[in-house]
Amino acid sequence: MQCEVCGVRSSVGYCEECKKLLCEEHAIKCEKCAKTICPDHVHLTSSGRQLCGSCYEARKAAKSERRKEHSHEGEAAAAATTGGTGLQDLRDEEEEGLEQEALVGSVQEFAPPWRLSIITAILAVVVALALLVFPGLRRFDIGGGNVMSTPWVLMIIPVFATFWGIAALLSFRYEDKRLISLAGIGLSVIAAVLLVVAVQTDPARALERAEQEQQESLQNMTPEELEQRRIERLMRYSPQQPQAPQTPPAAPQTPPAAPPAQQP
Repeated sequence: MQCEVCGVRSSVGYCEECKKLLCEEHAIKCEKCAKTICPDHVHLTSSGRQLCGSCYEARKAAKSERRKEHSHEGEAAAAATTGGTGLQDLRDEEEEGLEQEALVGSVQEFAPPWRLSIITAILAVVVALALLVFPGLRRFDIGGGNVMSTPWVLMIIPVFATFWGIAALLSFRYEDKRLISLAGIGLSVIAAVLLVVAVQTDPARALERAEQEQQESLQNMTPEELEQRRIERLMRYSPQQPQAPQTPPAAPQTPPAAPPAQQP
């Protein structure tokens, strides 16, 4: 039968608290009584020991008994007999335990992968939309007359968001955050698509493509076509268009003179 925690590996035992089947990876041994427990019923002490529920409660009861023994009524007597070191050591141990528990709790709660995934994915979507709204940000100069496409560089943001989302999905500790992890992965995919659209719709890219097509068409022209194209460009950009020569107007024709009349 399969492990009820991961659902992948074969079970080698069961939790003695909830009777859940466990594999070798998720079967945790109590460091005091060697009882097998699942990750949901393990208790981590301030010193980092993993205990079952009964051992953890017994440990808490023992601490409570020690506190009662060193109550304020017996503080003066204890100080007189032991020099006050026993009570001070106990207080130091308790303070150290509280500090260590606070540190462990802060490490566990600091930036879980599902939170990193959703925050990074939202940032990726915002950046992609900014590139679509402002086309001038889609390229930047790297020197030497070379430019680099900004969307390809920023593609690392949705990649990181997807990585953290998958890490949260694979961790059994964040089973209740799977929807948020899936949302982070979905937003990462949307951001990646928007970045690709920003690359494909770059105005500078369209100009480069048009110039390349023009160069290819010029290479395929014959010398006669190139000469004709040169003449057309000169005619188009000359300040004054050449005019055809005008013929002078024809002179008006006069009727022939009448012959002189003969005298009788």
